[in-house]
Amino acid sequence: MRIDCTDCASADTDACADCVVTFLVDRDERQRILDLDTARALRVLGEEGLVPVHRHAHQREAG
Repeated sequence: MRIDCTDCASADTDACADCVVTFLVDRDERQRILDLDTARALRVLGEEGLVPVHRHAHQREAG
C-alpha cells in the first residue's frame, strides 16, 4: 500500500491532522509504503479506536 500525502484530498485539513499517516511520515517525506501486514494492523487499531484511522483519499476519488 502506497500513501502519498501530496495527492490526498484531505491534505493540510483537520482530517489530515487526525490521520494515522500524519504520524507515520516525515514532514519532508510526505509519502509512505506500507506492507500488507502493517496496513491490516493499522486498520484494526483504527477500528478499535487505538490510533487515528487512515483518512487518505486521492483527490480524483474525493471530488
